[in-house]
Amino acid sequence: MKKLAVMFPGMNYNSDKPLLYYTKKILSKENYDIVSIAYGELPKEKQPAFDIAIKKAEEVTKDINWSNYDTILFVSKSIGTILAGIIAANLPKNIKHIYLTPVNETLEFMKGDIVVFSGKEDPMINTKDLVAEYKNKEIELYLYDDCNHSMETGDVNKDIKILSDITEKCQKHIKNIK
Repeated sequence: MKKLAVMFPGMNYNSDKPLLYYTKKILSKENYDIVSIAYGELPKEKQPAFDIAIKKAEEVTKDINWSNYDTILFVSKSIGTILAGIIAANLPKNIKHIYLTPVNETLEFMKGDIVVFSGKEDPMINTKDLVAEYKNKEIELYLYDDCNHSMETGDVNKDIKILSDITEKCQKHIKNIK
């Protein structure tokens, strides 16, 4: 069985940062082919950054032969969750998702097999709307107290425990993907 994972990082959170780095390690151990999208330097303004990022994501994914894979998993962070949703919506295959700190604009793309990790203090998403999506669509949702958009609290020891918990949950989810 051939498996593919596509990594959609955040604006200032590339795939070598902890949440994505450890998930990539798990995917590699589970014999996934891994494609990591790199956007290059993005402007601080949201719309121009998005325009560049979606163009890069489309460039990288257009050459993937999706039919070669039995399982496809998109792992995304922040702005990457929007990109993953857009790309998945245009594919004929059933795409599974791990959304790490989705943003408000991601909510409309939450369909199918989805696991979401978010902080209750994340200013980039309306937690009430996220919980409503969770209830309406029965997605798997993990909310963390006192966490910001980077899944950090300001207490290094707490942050390491949260990272460990997220990594363990991702590993369990990835192992159970059929």
